[in-house]
Amino acid sequence: MSLHIFFFLCINGLAMLLVSGCTAPGENPSVEGPSAHVSSPEYDAGRVTTDALIDHRFVIENRGNSPLALTGVKSSCGCVAAIIQQGEVLPGKSGPLSAL
Repeated sequence: MSLHIFFFLCINGLAMLLVSGCTAPGENPSVEGPSAHVSSPEYDAGRVTTDALIDHRFVIENRGNSPLALTGVKSSCGCVAAIIQQGEVLPGKSGPLSAL
């Protein structure tokens, strides 16, 4: 049996995992505080079998001028585990978030 699995992290979901002070898309990135940016916030694994293990890494970039804390990570599906590999992303740096 095959399943069609979607990994989807949207801006609303990212708001849950980021601290306050982040800027919305299109806002001035020179604003005080952290500013999260995910270039590809969506991943479609396509058709996979029920015993398949899918592992995808999202990259979260901090375009702000202070550290970005990654907390309270949630996926959009109960069959997906979202794993933070580092709890803080420094200004101008990127950090991974894995979806398994």
